[in-house]
This record gives sequence, C-alpha cells and structure tokens, in this order.
Amino acid sequence: RLSTRPRDAMSDVRVSGLTIYPVKSCAGIDVDAVTVTETGFMYDRAWMLVESRKPKARSEEEARVSSESAETDGATPPAPPPAPKKRRAKPRASVFVTQRTEPKLALVRVKLPSEVLSPSWDGILPPDAAMTITAPGMPQALEVPLAPLRPLPRCKVGVWEWEGAAGDEGSEASEWFTRYLGKTKSVIRLVRWLGDGALPPAVAAPARRTASIHDLAILEHKARTRRGGGDPSRRARRYVLAGATGAGAAVGSALLARAAAAPAPSLAATALTAALVETTWSFLSRWRRLTSKPRRRVDHEFAPNAFKSGSAFSDGYPILLASDSSLRELNERLATPVPMTRFRPNVTVDGPLIEPFAEDGWGSVIFGGVKSVVTTPRVYKESKTRGDDDDFDVEPGASVHLGTSVPTSVVDDEEARDRASPGWEKKLGVEVRKRRSVRIKTGVEADLVKPCSRCVMTTVDQSTGVRGGPEADPLRTLYAIRSGRECGFSTDTYKPEWSDEVFFGWNLCCNAKAGSKIRVGDVVTVIKRRDFVKARE
Repeated sequence: RLSTRPRDAMSDVRVSGLTIYPVKSCAGIDVDAVTVTETGFMYDRAWMLVESRKPKARSEEEARVSSESAETDGATPPAPPPAPKKRRAKPRASVFVTQRTEPKLALVRVKLPSEVLSPSWDGILPPDAAMTITAPGMPQALEVPLAPLRPLPRCKVGVWEWEGAAGDEGSEASEWFTRYLGKTKSVIRLVRWLGDGALPPAVAAPARRTASIHDLAILEHKARTRRGGGDPSRRARRYVLAGATGAGAAVGSALLARAAAAPAPSLAATALTAALVETTWSFLSRWRRLTSKPRRRVDHEFAPNAFKSGSAFSDGYPILLASDSSLRELNERLATPVPMTRFRPNVTVDGPLIEPFAEDGWGSVIFGGVKSVVTTPRVYKESKTRGDDDDFDVEPGASVHLGTSVPTSVVDDEEARDRASPGWEKKLGVEVRKRRSVRIKTGVEADLVKPCSRCVMTTVDQSTGVRGGPEADPLRTLYAIRSGRECGFSTDTYKPEWSDEVFFGWNLCCNAKAGSKIRVGDVVTVIKRRDFVKARE
C-alpha cells in the first residue's frame, strides 16, 4: 500500500554501483552506465544455462539381462522380443542451472566488448564482436558471437513457472560448459533470450529465426518423418482418419444447410474446404512457431502498474536494488564481513545520511534527472481590530489581511489552520509560510514492488566458488534480523507465509521509456513511500 507524500529530495543518496550479469548465475560486470529496456537493463540475464538428460539407448535392466544370458550360454542368445512402440512424449522444458546447485558458476568470468557497453554506442557491431567466457581449469576461452551468422535453433526452456522458447548457442558452448561442470549423465546448454529487451536490435535480430517457405518445408518434412510417413500402415490410418473427418464435416454442413433451408454443398466441396482449412491452420501455426517472440511478464500481484515491464532470464523481477548502508549494518553482526557480490544486485545506493534498510520504506524512486527546488512564501499580517488610536477607519467586525477587509471569524479560522501546519515563522509581527517543492525532469522512475527473499546462494563465496549451506552466514544472521516477522512484511492480512523468510534488497520495475540511462553518481529521489512496513525502533 503506497501513499503519496511531499516529495523528498534525499540529495545525500546516490547510485554507488551498477552491475549487469550477461549469463545468469555467472560473474557480473561492473559498468558506469546502463540502458533501460523492456526487461530491465541491457545485457542483463540475456543468456542462461539449462540442463537436459542424455537419451538412453536401452534401459539398465535390459543390459543386465543381456549380459547374464551371454555369460551362462555359450551360444548366441536369442534376440529379445521387440518392445512395443510408445507414443512420442511432448518435449519437456530444460531446467535452468544456477549457483544453488552448481556453485562453481561463480568463477565463470564473462566479458563483453567495451563498445557495446558504452552509453554513447551507435548500435553498430564490430564484425568480430563476441562474448568471451573464461573459467579456471579450462584450456581455452569460449567465444560466443553476438551476431550469429545464421538464426539459432529454438529449444524449450523454463525459469520457475515460466516456459518459453530460447536460442541454442550450439554444440561448442554446450561441450565447454558440460566439461567445466563435470556432467556425465546430462548436457549443459547455453541459450539466448529471443524476446524484446535484454539485447539491442543488432544482437537480437540475427539470432531470431525468420520464417520462409524453405523453413516451413523442412519443418513439414521433419513432422512427416516423426509421424511415421514411411510406414504404410500408419499412412493408411492417417488417410482413413482424414476421410472420416471430411465425411463428418460434410454431414455437419449438410445438416446446418438443411436447417437454414439452403442448398447443401456436395461432399467433394466439403472435403476440399476441410483440407484447405487444415492446411492453412498448419501453415499459420508453424509460421508462428518460427517467428513468435517469447514474453515473460512479472507478477501483477506485486506490480499491478508494470504493464510494460517484463523479465528475461532473471528469477522473477528485472532489477534488484540494495543499499551499502544495509550491508554495513549486516557486516557489523558478522564474524567475517561479506562483500556486496554475495547478494548480486543490479543497483547499489549509498549516502552519508542514509539509514540501514531505509529502502524498506521506499515505494517509488527516480534515478537522476534535473531537479529544481522551489520555495514559495506566503505572507500574512497579524489581525488588527479598531482602536481609539487608529488613524484609519475600519468597519466593526472586520480585520486587515493583506490590504483586504474580511470578517474576523474567517481570519481566525485561517490562522488556526495555518499555524497547525509546519513551516511557519513569525518575524516582527509577520507570519511567513514557506512551501518547498521538488521538480524532476528526464529522470528514470522505478517502483520498488517486492522485497527480495534470499536463499542459499548468499552463502556462495564468489571468489572461491564454495557454498556454505543454509546454516552458514550471512543467511543465518539474516534469519535473526531480517525475517518477514522482524521487517514487518508478515502480518495477519499481508503475506503471513513470509514470516520465516529472510529479505535483503528490493525488486524494481522501471516505468521509464526504453533507452533511458542510469549512471553511477545519479541522485536517488524518493517520490512515494511505503506504509505497510513496521516502523524502525
């Protein structure tokens, strides 16, 4: 629940750091400026690692029975009976991989060309622009072209409840990450975000597949082969099913025409119409599969006004904000201080007068912009009634108020109301009320929509890749001072299930126009405050 209050300039709070994470759960890149997109910051969580199981040639039980029969009988064992054919299952989405299960990803370093990270980049890629990925123990670095020569093949991936399409970066990247993580029963693949945002047009457009008649022909051939186009029995069953469908459509159309007292169409015309509809529908569905862009919306329960905001491969929300003052407060309670990299924020703020965890009370903020403070004084003279020594004539029951005669009761009510409000000064019989307002232009506005609950990833040392576990710091100390019950996020009417969760930092959704910039050193201005949090003692 937000309340609009007088704007607070907070000129002492500024952006102290900006970080993007091109590959989800790998090391970040500190930058001086970021570009706002539909999914957060440019290049942030635009790539992700997914894991899929290797297909099994035959089950372990079949291999064991075959080996035992070969050992007992000297003769050649009889061929096993053919297994019944199973229907092809719907392809499952590959599971995303993070430091929760693979803490070694903290040691993977990602480097982007300096040109594409510059705020003044003209949008033209160098011919050999690539993302360079290095890791300890790997003989050579992995080069991922930013603009691939051909469109990337699509695969189905999932991030928590969301499932969608992504671009597969190829076998070379897959072998590199599979070898680094030491996987033998599964395959690790590097995938790219294909939707809007996250990547500039020069990088995103070459990776997306553009449908053509050739692509549709290949897809139709694969579909026909998968359905068993070479099997005469299956092909006959398909023809019988198609004939039954056409006959059913003809009977249905005849009944409808008879009910409408219209001439019934012939069976051949009805079958031809059904075939055209089926072909058109198949063509359009395949066209959509080749040209559609994935979209991932944020949870509208916490961000009801974020109609344009989305997320790429981040956990839930596009931007994470944290305060250096809050980290200092936490480190005072820890035996060994931890750096801000444990919490992996995108934006860090700091200031000489900011209190620890002051971001809990922020509802909306503006980064940067041109600010102007306007002070408007209002001057009122004291009320004066008629006396014997007055050298001017005043009607009975009137008062002098800025040279205008008004009833005394009105003046008394105004003075009582004005004196109750803050900002009054009384000097030489003149009362002055100063109204102070802040005007901001061309800033980047963002809403703090949800506190960020923390998990075991905060116990992973980002310099060694070693995970501490759920009982290690800083997670253990956060349970004592930053649980939902301690922060005031858990009440009888608001998220009681948050009482045992721990929080550090806030998730943001930007309402600014795509292409806006946020720079290190920008002033952070709070324009709305939050009321549901518990007041700090």
